[in-house]
Amino acid sequence: MISEGMGLRASLSYKAGEQRKTPSGRALASIHSETLWAFDIELPESTSLGPAIESATRLVAERRGYMRGLRARGARFEFFVGVFPDGAWTGVLTPEILKACSDEDVSLVLNIYGKSRAGQPL
Repeated sequence: MISEGMGLRASLSYKAGEQRKTPSGRALASIHSETLWAFDIELPESTSLGPAIESATRLVAERRGYMRGLRARGARFEFFVGVFPDGAWTGVLTPEILKACSDEDVSLVLNIYGKSRAGQPL
């Protein structure tokens, strides 16, 4: 239902009350406590953080009406950004980008998966 309303294909989705499964599909003993629907945005690897968020914000702005209906029923929205730097990394979020996220009522989650000085994952 969300895929049709958003006009996007989910990369991951499940409903509250459904049995949890491993990525390979093996059933687990617990159930999902909330519904999740996620999609991926494919951008060139060279795209910096600011333009990537701007692109995502434009995408959801086109679906504002549908998202407001979901939000009225308790949904929340976030951009999850995973960064896998080999060394130092800088991402700039300008006031305009942050305002655009705020205007769409979308939280921004940054997960940076770096390596220690010894080259081991943190």
